[in-house]
Amino acid sequence: MSRVNLYDLVPYESRPYRHCHPDRLWTIARLFGLLATHPAQARVLEIGCGAGGNLVPMAMQMPDALFMGIDLSERAIADARTRIARFRVPNVTVEVCDILNIPASLGRFDYILCHGVYSWIPAPVRDALLAAIRRHLTPTGVAYVSYNVYPGWRLLEVTRDLMQVHARGFDDPLEQVEQAREFVKFAAQSAKSSDSAWSKTLQEAAERMDVFGPEYFFHDFLAPHNSPVLLLDFVASAQKHQLRYLGDADVGQMLGIYVPDAARESLGKLASTQVGLEQYVDLVRGTTFRRTLLCHGEVDLNRKLSGTEVAEMYVSLRGKLAAADPESGSADSMDFKTPEGAEVAITGPLVTTALRHLHASAPRELSVIEMLDHARAQLGWSDDSSRDEDLSDLGSGLVHAFSAEVIDLAPRRRQACMEVSASPLSDGYARGLAAAGEKYTPNVRHETVGLDRFTSELLMLCDGLNDHAQIVDGLVAAAQAGRLNVQVDDVEQTEPQAIREVIKTVLPIQLDKLLRQGLLVR
Repeated sequence: MSRVNLYDLVPYESRPYRHCHPDRLWTIARLFGLLATHPAQARVLEIGCGAGGNLVPMAMQMPDALFMGIDLSERAIADARTRIARFRVPNVTVEVCDILNIPASLGRFDYILCHGVYSWIPAPVRDALLAAIRRHLTPTGVAYVSYNVYPGWRLLEVTRDLMQVHARGFDDPLEQVEQAREFVKFAAQSAKSSDSAWSKTLQEAAERMDVFGPEYFFHDFLAPHNSPVLLLDFVASAQKHQLRYLGDADVGQMLGIYVPDAARESLGKLASTQVGLEQYVDLVRGTTFRRTLLCHGEVDLNRKLSGTEVAEMYVSLRGKLAAADPESGSADSMDFKTPEGAEVAITGPLVTTALRHLHASAPRELSVIEMLDHARAQLGWSDDSSRDEDLSDLGSGLVHAFSAEVIDLAPRRRQACMEVSASPLSDGYARGLAAAGEKYTPNVRHETVGLDRFTSELLMLCDGLNDHAQIVDGLVAAAQAGRLNVQVDDVEQTEPQAIREVIKTVLPIQLDKLLRQGLLVR
């Protein structure tokens, strides 16, 4: 009798993960001295590709690269093949495959991606996964493996215990999730009058119950396998397969910017290695999740960042200025707010001048050299003998901004569209997801963008044929058909002319928003 695949019963949402994009892996490898293959010409393997929500849009972005996906779930692979056929993506293939039996004929890959698999499989399969990465990774390749980690997951295991005990009384997976979530809320409510650590843990668990979907709770809290590990133990397991720790896809986590400077300095005195330092940071922060990058053990790395490593890279803006006026504040200081809401100060005349130019050029991506030359000219620095030193200075500032999520660094320009045209064309993948009623889409930078009803209707109308007047007509028709709710000051508009005027007013703003979100193409 064959074993039931839990991912066939409860499929996991297949979506893009920007941290595992080969562009990012190339960038981090380059920072630490590994000359990985340029993503646009790479071979990429995703282990546990699901329904292709991460793999397919990457293949569409880089038509000269080759992509392969494997997954144990027959249902997921069938859905991935449907997605590939729907969007007519010739450079990606997917196969049903067990990690224990990955054939040698698959060959070698420049990038191997494995998101959300390692912690959720038995120990022998985890060992086989690392062996497969060693076997199928090219000599200068980079592998991405994400997993749950201690100590942060110690507290989450309280929730897992509660949910697992209560779910035993139910057979249907979705009912197990629903009943277990309600029980956690009940337990939290029952303990609410207490100010004990147990009560606080339950209150935090209850708050989490309505944040994530049922598939997350089923596979993280109710499935039989969820084995968090310490970072040190994961790296030790990788080393047994002659794999080396390259870094973390979250560079800020790797460089310890999420802890105060004084704490980071103290922790650095306790640790003799990069991994040791990051392990101490995890202990202080209560980290729950890691995105580790691995390379072959024979690779020589350089941990001493000079700043010049970014010379061949392109820069895009992720954060927003904290102040409305880009010229506000001092000449050598800028305050940004990241997409996650953190406030970051960037200081230094060279990097701030360069970032002001990037901000003024958005959504255009700029090369580091272009930013350097512009900033030096603006500052009146004409002495070419200091140019290399200036590049190092600018590069160091950009690496800090990258680690803080203020900017993104990449090996290529990805923002193809620089202005809203007379007949705007939306990204074909995003337009297809909007038509299917999906709630999010990747943009050209593989970031996840939410799709509300208005955005979805607008994306579908931006087919490169409709001009702005025709797009207004289409949105008015959508409102009259009941697919859109047009409001002014929380009052729903029902008169056709009033609806039209509102839509005409907001359309330029919304089109510019699509442009800056990376959802319009040439």
